Amino acid sequence: MRKIAVADIAEGLVLAEDVADAGGRVILPAGEVLAAVHVEVLQGLGVATVAVVDPLPGGLAPDAEEAGLRRRRLEHMFEGTGDDLLMRAIHAAARAMLDSDVTGRS
Repeated sequence: MRKIAVADIAEGLVLAEDVADAGGRVILPAGEVLAAVHVEVLQGLGVATVAVVDPLPGGLAPDAEEAGLRRRRLEHMFEGTGDDLLMRAIHAAARAMLDSDVTGRS
């Protein structure tokens, strides 16, 4: 994990920590994949720096911290989907894919 200036955000970087406003409300959750549009939004809210995940060399399996960030991001994406059977199936498939990435097994 490293801290970078919001102005230095590059497409595809992943947040290592939640970004919150002055009131503590989460603006962007840990695990969010950043895009150029986030720079303007974060600067407009007065955010100067963010913590991002260091890229993994050579596509190696993620370490425990990276795996945890990915898991939290996945769970965040499926919050509020309730008992929708299709969304539960997609969620389960996404978890299985994430688990195979972490363990390096298919």
